[in-house]
Amino acid sequence: QLACPLDLGCHSVRKKRGTSAMADDGEDIEIQEDEAGVSDAVIKAAIDERDKAVTAAVSRSNWAAALEAALRDPPVQSKNAELKKQSLAVVLRVLTAVKDAEIKGLVDALSPDQCQILMKYIYRGLETGTSSSPLFKWHAAVTEKAGLGCIVRVLTDRRLSKNC
Repeated sequence: QLACPLDLGCHSVRKKRGTSAMADDGEDIEIQEDEAGVSDAVIKAAIDERDKAVTAAVSRSNWAAALEAALRDPPVQSKNAELKKQSLAVVLRVLTAVKDAEIKGLVDALSPDQCQILMKYIYRGLETGTSSSPLFKWHAAVTEKAGLGCIVRVLTDRRLSKNC
């Protein structure tokens, strides 16, 4: 049995590698586990929980809570590109909704680890070619707070594995 490693209160999953299971809505889903034993279903559930938390915070215009929820537990365990794309969409929803005047204050409240994760998502978002203007503003604010080392770490890490 695999408990949710992301500690989001997700349901546990008991499956063998490469088997399928029935989702809550009755849809048949494919479950894959990586070497660490974390299934894509568990990671998808965690991303869905983050999405719900972000939606709730955005609806209240609580940008700090939305950003914190969006950056929580990136799917570094997964090799599934679709899950990483879904996670990126959650983060981009926050980054593109925040007003320019609020970006610096939000970034200043982040920890160094959160700045690192945010910078990874910024670069991943820039790869898509959409919504690049707000991403450049976030990039400037994160660079100002975390320094050039943050950029170097992200670029070095991305060459080794696309983990965010």
